[in-house]
Amino acid sequence: MLTALHPYKDVTMTPDEYIKEFGIRIIGSVHDLRPRPRCRFCKQEMQIRAASTSHTHAHFAHMQKSGPCPSKVLNARPYLNKFPTKPNLEQASYLKKQFKQNWKQHYEFIRKNLIANLAPSELGHLLKEANRLHIWEYEGLQEHELPYVLCTLADFPQQDKKVFKQYARTLWTRCWFDSSLEDFNLLWIENSRPTGFWVACYTPPTGKQKIPRLDNLVKAERILIGSDYLQLQPHMSDKLIDYVEKILNENLK
Repeated sequence: MLTALHPYKDVTMTPDEYIKEFGIRIIGSVHDLRPRPRCRFCKQEMQIRAASTSHTHAHFAHMQKSGPCPSKVLNARPYLNKFPTKPNLEQASYLKKQFKQNWKQHYEFIRKNLIANLAPSELGHLLKEANRLHIWEYEGLQEHELPYVLCTLADFPQQDKKVFKQYARTLWTRCWFDSSLEDFNLLWIENSRPTGFWVACYTPPTGKQKIPRLDNLVKAERILIGSDYLQLQPHMSDKLIDYVEKILNENLK
């Protein structure tokens, strides 16, 4: 990473600026005594690398064993193609019923807080993925966590402005749970329930590039996982309600 946050101030700095202010590492020292720069996205401490070599460029990197960050591994899909080790069919029936009953709250929350302008067809795709991966069967999974889980099951490219008009999503979006665990079984069965959730947005890839790279990352926001949205009463058009309910009936049986 070519820029990071100042150790004490919310301003960005380059490796050269960091070295100018804090110097280079003391020769022979076991530990780097300089204050740590911070990641622009996850705010975790970072270190500076290749600052004293002539054949490589200085850059910032996360500390070893640091927590999740949208800037670290863009291609990882840790929750895909893994299944419940102890499926609970009664749990699955309950969660499907609750999601179908409160779909307006779930759908509105996703559209307004996680994935901008999530289209009904995109919701349908997420429900198909949830069925394929038996998401509903995870022991311990709670209803209010369903929107977060669903949004980790796919990437969300920009939308066609000719189709979606002024509501079109203009940035590529990807989500993660704020946890180092990479398996839904561990997230809930072993009571390692995550409290935070990352929503990262990228400029759309161009040319032969199919998915975003690190330099496409525009912004990332950590959201606290909560259930308050279930108390809201969204207002939707009859046309949208009919369309979404048809999708729900096709995928939640």
